[in-house]
Amino acid sequence: MTAAARQLRSYQQNAITHVQTEWASGVVRTAIVHPTGAGKNDTTAKLCVDEVDSGGRVLFLAHRVELLDQIITRISHYSSLPVGRIQGNRNEIDHSIVVASVQTLCRPKRRAGLAWQPTLVIIDECQHCMTDSYLDIAQWAGCFDGRRTRLLGVTATLSRTDGQSFDGLFESVADVISYDWAFRQKLLVQPIARRVTLTRFWDRFSFRSLSAKQLLQRDAQRTAEGWVRKAQNRITIAYAQTVAEAHYLTAAFESLHVPVALVIGTTPYEDRKLIYKQLAAGEIRVMVNVNVATEGFDCPQVSCILLARATQSAGLFTQMIGRGLRPCIDPATQQPWIDPTTGRAKTNCLILDTVGATWKFDLATLIDINPRNVRKEKLSILQKLVRGGHRL
Repeated sequence: MTAAARQLRSYQQNAITHVQTEWASGVVRTAIVHPTGAGKNDTTAKLCVDEVDSGGRVLFLAHRVELLDQIITRISHYSSLPVGRIQGNRNEIDHSIVVASVQTLCRPKRRAGLAWQPTLVIIDECQHCMTDSYLDIAQWAGCFDGRRTRLLGVTATLSRTDGQSFDGLFESVADVISYDWAFRQKLLVQPIARRVTLTRFWDRFSFRSLSAKQLLQRDAQRTAEGWVRKAQNRITIAYAQTVAEAHYLTAAFESLHVPVALVIGTTPYEDRKLIYKQLAAGEIRVMVNVNVATEGFDCPQVSCILLARATQSAGLFTQMIGRGLRPCIDPATQQPWIDPTTGRAKTNCLILDTVGATWKFDLATLIDINPRNVRKEKLSILQKLVRGGHRL
C-alpha cells in the first residue's frame, strides 16, 4: 500500500540499493551517512515500508520524541500502514512498524512484554548508539546472535568525541554523501560566516572590575547587538553554552526589541511546538536554546545560526550548522519561501561565530569507523569562505 504521491530522489534510492546490496552480501549491520537536510528520513521511511512489503517487521529507535514524530510523518508519505509507538505509557506493539524511545525500550521489563522480534532494526542518530542502552536492545533483537536480524544506522555525523570506533557494531558504511556534493547539487544552501567580536583590546583592563555575571551579561549584549548589525533580521537559532547564558542572551535580545524565545531541557513539549511554529512563521526571529535544537530539529525557514557556545565536538558543530542549511520551499507554490518580515527568499545560511568554532572545525561528513577503506569526504568552511571572498 505504498503511496504514489512521494518519490525518492535518485541519490536516496541509490542509498537504499547500496544498503540492500550489503545485506545481500551477508553484511548484517551497516550504516548510511548523509548530511543534515539531505532527506535521511525519507530514505529511512521508504526502507521501513519496503521491509514490511517484503513480509518483515521494523523496529525504529530514537532518543528524542521529535525524531519519533518525524519518522511517523515521513512513513505516512509512502504508505497508509499504521505505525505503533513504544514510549512512556504507550505500548503499541501490534503493528508491522514500531517506533520506540530508547529510554523506554532499554528497560528489560518493557522488552520482556514483547512477544515479537523485528527483522530490521533502524537506529536514528546512530552516533549515540555505542552505549549499553542501544547495545542491549540490539542484542535482544537478534542483531548479534546469528538470527540475522539486520541493523541499519542512520546519521549525519558518525563520530564521537571520545574517539571510540563503531566497528564493534557496524560492519560497513553502505552509503556516504559529502556536504560538498550536497552543495553542488543544491540540496543544501551555502553557508557564509561572520565573526562577532566580544572582547576589545582596551576592555581587557576592566576585566578585574567585572564579576563573572557582568562579563556574561556584557558578552550576551554584544552578541545580540552583533546579530542586529550582521544578520539583517534573519530567522535564527542561537546556541548557548549554559542555561544561565541562554537567559542572559534572551534578555539581551529582548532589550533590543527583537522577538525572541527560549527553549531549554525543561521547556514543556507543547510549549516547544508552539515556539517552533512561531519561528517557522517568522513571528519569532531568534530562538535561543541549550542542547535542544540539534538532532531532529527541522525548520527550513532558519537562515542564520548563532554560535554563542564553544564545543570540542565536530559532530555537534556539524549538527548545529546543519539546522540552517536546508532550502526552504513554499509547499503551496513550490517556489522559494519568502520571509514575510524581510521580503527575501532564503539563498544561504549565515553563521555568526562568537567563539571561533568555524576556525577550528570543518563542516564535514565525519566517519570514525573501520575498515580503513571507508572513504572520508569533507568540506572546510573556512577554505570555502576564503575562496569565495568572504571574511570572518
